[in-house]
Amino acid sequence: MTSRQAEPTKIPIKTKMTQNTDVSNKDCKSWRSKGKCSKHKKNICPYRHDESIRMAAIERNRQKMINDTQVNSGKKKKQSKNVKKKNQHDGRHPLGIVLSDGQCEPKIYHTQDDKRHIDPYYIVVSLPLQKYAGKTIQEAIDSLSPRTKRPSKEYWLSSLQSGRLTLHENNNNSNKGYKCVAKPTHVIEKQNVLKGRYHYHEESIPSIICQKLSIVYQDDEYLVVNKPSGVDVCTNLNGGRVYNSLPGLLYTEFGCGILYPAHRIDNNVSGIVCFGKTITAQKRLTRRIKFHEAQKTYYARVQLNPNTSVKQLQEKLPIVIDEPLGFNTNTCLATTTTTHTEDDVKVKECKTTIISVTAHPSMDGTAILHVQPNSGRPHQLRKHLQHINLSIANDIRYGGRNIMTTEVTVATSEKNDKSTNSSPSSFSFDKDCSFCTSYNKNNDNQVNKSSNNGIWLHSYRYEFPSLSLTFETSIPDWAVVEHTSQQK
Repeated sequence: MTSRQAEPTKIPIKTKMTQNTDVSNKDCKSWRSKGKCSKHKKNICPYRHDESIRMAAIERNRQKMINDTQVNSGKKKKQSKNVKKKNQHDGRHPLGIVLSDGQCEPKIYHTQDDKRHIDPYYIVVSLPLQKYAGKTIQEAIDSLSPRTKRPSKEYWLSSLQSGRLTLHENNNNSNKGYKCVAKPTHVIEKQNVLKGRYHYHEESIPSIICQKLSIVYQDDEYLVVNKPSGVDVCTNLNGGRVYNSLPGLLYTEFGCGILYPAHRIDNNVSGIVCFGKTITAQKRLTRRIKFHEAQKTYYARVQLNPNTSVKQLQEKLPIVIDEPLGFNTNTCLATTTTTHTEDDVKVKECKTTIISVTAHPSMDGTAILHVQPNSGRPHQLRKHLQHINLSIANDIRYGGRNIMTTEVTVATSEKNDKSTNSSPSSFSFDKDCSFCTSYNKNNDNQVNKSSNNGIWLHSYRYEFPSLSLTFETSIPDWAVVEHTSQQK
């Protein structure tokens, strides 16, 4: 008998079910989430674009955020306490710096010419080398940008040649990842970090800034302050402002700990700045601002066009400016679609609304505006107002004039006064520090030369309806008019 070979079993092939191509009854996801659809403009989108569907989706997202804060309030409160407890015991400095071994808090004093001065102090600086893997340390330092000031490229080169830099495995603040003393011929591996001891000099600021700084609101989760012009919202190690930044002032003058800013305003702009005392509280505020759940109101004093009167502007209210903006990092200026020429400057959609216009009592051709930005692009209000020929009167970078006021005079007089700092004998002099040697040779000062004078733009009110929070500051002197109470 011949044995019959069994035939191999055939595995059935699963055919993909064809989906229904009729999608005209479904709403467009892009329209529902972003409020715009590029295919819809070209009439090639098969989905529906119903405004009621989009508004319903926005309402669902808003209700979801409310439920997150109300239903899970107990859980989030417990989580924020844990984060706060961790922040208090993790050994970090509240200003994000690492003081060198043996270095205590620097001495802070106010000079006779009304300037807040910080004595130089030693910190540990780090240079991540991940992107230079495979190269030598000498090649990595040679490729550093000359724009970096603190510490500068010269500091890394001189410290490397003198053997004052150490190579570490990671960026921990401790010496746990210590490898060896860095040499120019060392080949960089992944996660390598250079560390050195750096003599840090801060730029002085006017003492009047400390007097004008005030706390608007404070609880276990939030801190809201009224920031004067001429101080940075965040610490700026490269710019020479750590203890003389807004977190530094709150740390030294008010005893605040680690703070997390929920938003930023420019150095030369005054007004409300909101902080979270925990990361959870910061994200709660930032989320509302990102999804346009927060309403922001600014005061701006603008120069009127000779052909435009206050009455003509009042008849057009509310005035909406929706010109897309970009930001040129080389010039540090905002650009519009008609002014930018570089391809790497990308413009984004934004909107600003002018809700009221009032003539200034001085009758100098200026007017006080109530402005509400719907987004937070860099220099948005300043560029949008210039775009409609209503530049902020003393904002010379965006079409304004060089108007001297009392506050501006105080700031500008500092630049010409060379008796600001103490003599080299009154602070710790380091022969290897370029700032100390340049001071000894030129008797130069440390006044904040890079900071701009205050402009007539003030962050007046922040409202968070879903959190039932409203923060409001006092009206600046330059914005006071007779009928201010009727415009609130």
